[in-house]
Amino acid sequence: MGETVDAAFATRPKEQGTLLFTKKQMPYILSHDEQAAANQPSARINDVGLYLVTLTNVEPISVNAQDPRMGDRCLKVSLLNCKIGKANSFAYRKRNYCKTFGEQHVQFRPIAYTDEPRAAERVIMRALLEWRLRSPAGRRTEWLGGITADEAERVVLAALRGAGIAFMASDIEPASTED
Repeated sequence: MGETVDAAFATRPKEQGTLLFTKKQMPYILSHDEQAAANQPSARINDVGLYLVTLTNVEPISVNAQDPRMGDRCLKVSLLNCKIGKANSFAYRKRNYCKTFGEQHVQFRPIAYTDEPRAAERVIMRALLEWRLRSPAGRRTEWLGGITADEAERVVLAALRGAGIAFMASDIEPASTED
């Protein structure tokens, strides 16, 4: 049998043939029994990892639109931009974007589960540096311009592999945002 996957990864929801990367960048495909065990509700852990958010609005909206004191002084983004960030709960993070930009404008999806979200975020922010937008105050933000969402995702996954950070690529939809 191949390299084992961190115990935390074995508790994630998985589909048949899910490909994981271990810290040593060795591919590992879950067996049918491992997948069945991982899909048990009692085995699941928090949805921690990296996400991608894109918008559908044509007119730019402030990244702090929900705060009338700051909204006009902040970076404004539209469908020309995307953002990749870390979340300790994908559902909670998606709900926050919907509050800011309006549910009709938000397209949110997890792109990688990892137990090292802070380290992963540092790696990806360096990898995406040339596309990171500056705020009106001149600081680099996590919002990206001049790169498509698909290209950004490819850069992120390659950077994670290159840094040796254990992760599971994901096309799984986040949990419902209903309370």
